[in-house]
Amino acid sequence: MKNEKAVVLVGREKINGVNIENYQLLIRQEFTTIQYHSGDSYYREFLDEVSREFAEKILDEDSNLEVGVLNGFKINENTDVVRIGRLEDVRLFETILSNNVSQLSIGRAAVMSAAEMN
Repeated sequence: MKNEKAVVLVGREKINGVNIENYQLLIRQEFTTIQYHSGDSYYREFLDEVSREFAEKILDEDSNLEVGVLNGFKINENTDVVRIGRLEDVRLFETILSNNVSQLSIGRAAVMSAAEMN
């Protein structure tokens, strides 16, 4: 049985002098965006919350999903995929997301890193 695909796009950019990290989950034609503004406290807790929310959305799907994480991209307001800066420590997010998916399901989804591919 072939798994469906989902993509998490992550990256950083500076907007009006503020460093912003983008986290977007794309499943079929729908996407969810969550942002972290540098300087906000509790970064690790933010990553836990984002990965938990994404894991729940992934597991809400009727079919099994393979989830790829792409570093240095985002979906803009025109729904185009555009390049932005790469996150320095994308592996931490991938690990937390993978752990949350594993904890919430047994074998229904797999998280794969595409961080080194782009």
